[in-house]
Amino acid sequence: MNSIGGPNLEEPENRRTSARVPFASIFGIADDDRTLPDHSEFHPVKGRDLSQTGIAFGMKRWPSSDMIVVMVGDRENPSYAAAHIVGCLRDSSDPNETRFEVRCEFDRWLERR
Repeated sequence: MNSIGGPNLEEPENRRTSARVPFASIFGIADDDRTLPDHSEFHPVKGRDLSQTGIAFGMKRWPSSDMIVVMVGDRENPSYAAAHIVGCLRDSSDPNETRFEVRCEFDRWLERR
């Protein structure tokens, strides 16, 4: 267990069962409190890869929750998915720089407001 109550996120476990494709787009994430967050609550992150079952992205802080909401698509017509974090690895060889690769598995798609 780790500080956010989930599995040990430092282990390099690869749980994805579907093919990944590079996904270098910027998209939004927000903590999942079981409701669809307001647009102002989403923080931009840079995607790494995407599959039918999950997404990976980079961020500069350790995730504050093991559940997030992902906002993808264009700003006028976004799609939202609840996802749980299944992996988080330090992603920098520079000890003075803090970056993490976060891997998530989609849990459910959310309806738009």
